[in-house]
Amino acid sequence: QKMLVGGISGVIGLSTVFPIDLIKTRLQISNVGLSSVCHDVFAKHGMFGFYRGLGTTAVMVFPEKAIKLGVNDYFRDVFCNYDRNNETIP
Repeated sequence: QKMLVGGISGVIGLSTVFPIDLIKTRLQISNVGLSSVCHDVFAKHGMFGFYRGLGTTAVMVFPEKAIKLGVNDYFRDVFCNYDRNNETIP
């Protein structure tokens, strides 16, 4: 369950910053301004153009974040002697 939640949260985080990262990458490889890059992507592919490649990237990010956050949670419990069975919600 911890690993599943970690993977899902990684994909959600990726999907929120993906359009910004796409624009950043396009700006780095071109000699035009921000508005030109945004207009070009929107004109060629529409709104979904800002999310092109998200699926492939999400397939790579999901297992990485699942393992990273799951292992982090496990070792925090082990090294801090934390017992999740005694958790209470205030």
